Amino acid sequence: MSQMKIEELEAFCSSCPAPNDVEAVLQKFGLSLTFTMKAVVRRTVQVSIPAQYHFEGPDGTEILYLAGRDVGDGQMRLPRHRSRFWAIPGADPERYRQVTAALAIQCELHWQRSLTQEAA
Repeated sequence: MSQMKIEELEAFCSSCPAPNDVEAVLQKFGLSLTFTMKAVVRRTVQVSIPAQYHFEGPDGTEILYLAGRDVGDGQMRLPRHRSRFWAIPGADPERYRQVTAALAIQCELHWQRSLTQEAA
């Protein structure tokens, strides 16, 4: 039986879920908060940086949550959104599928192949 390659995914969300709600979903799958960065707010939207939350599971599955609009690096036009997620697979493909499916339901996400992978 051939295994399908599990790739990094990202999602642009039309809402901005509370970080505690995201964490509650992820804790059910053994992921814990490993890093946070407070928002850096400037007068202009272009230089503001939303708060970041990084979660990791025991198998290395990672979820990164940007709790606000990402303005990107200016190289690529991003879809309209209020928050952004990335999912990075660990050693357990089933956990990865379960985590991304649960977030898709809870946060109304539509996962897609990472834009950085599309550009490569």
